[in-house]
Formats: sequence, structure tokens, C-alpha cells
Amino acid sequence: MVTSRAAASPWSSRRRGYFDTGGTRMSPALAEDIARLDVYGRSAGYGGPVRIIHGDKDDIAPVEYARRYLEHYAGNAELEVVAGADHAWATVPHRTRLHQSTLEFFQREL
Repeated sequence: MVTSRAAASPWSSRRRGYFDTGGTRMSPALAEDIARLDVYGRSAGYGGPVRIIHGDKDDIAPVEYARRYLEHYAGNAELEVVAGADHAWATVPHRTRLHQSTLEFFQREL
């Protein structure tokens, strides 16, 4: 049972200067910056090799966002979709796959 107005209102955190996003503090300024960020535009000048590793259970950034990067990088990107991995790579096997895939990419490209 909610007994105070502060606990009942999702905006009470904003008055304190941050939002609670899954136990992590996020300032309103950061949320605004993220909303305005053009991630595809910022990466447009990069022409080197790219490996995108994305979990198919990511509930924050859908796999379709990663697939859009394949088109954006016009042939110099590869996508690995990891079955069951969420946005935080919350399990040891998923993090292990993320690290191994990254290492393989660096060993091949550097």
C-alpha cells in the first residue's frame, strides 16, 4: 500500500533531481540528451569494420535497431544475434558469448 504522495507519484524523483531507472539514477538532463541523440548520424563517418552483438531478448533496444546499422555501415558490418540475451547481458553464459565474440573480432581485425 502506498502511503505517501512522494511514493505514489512517478514525478517525485524528478523533483529530487533524478529518475530511478531500474535502480540506477538518471538525471533529467541525461534523459533529454539521450532523446536527442542521433546515433546513426554520429556514426556516419566511420568506415572501418564493425561487429554488432545484440541479444534477441533486449526489451530496451530492439534487434531491428541493430539491423538498421547493417544498412547504415553499407557492407562493413556484421551482426551476431545472441539467443536469450537481454539488454544487460544478465547471465554468465550470455556475457561470456559477448566477450568471446568481441575478442574474436579484435583478434581478426586488429
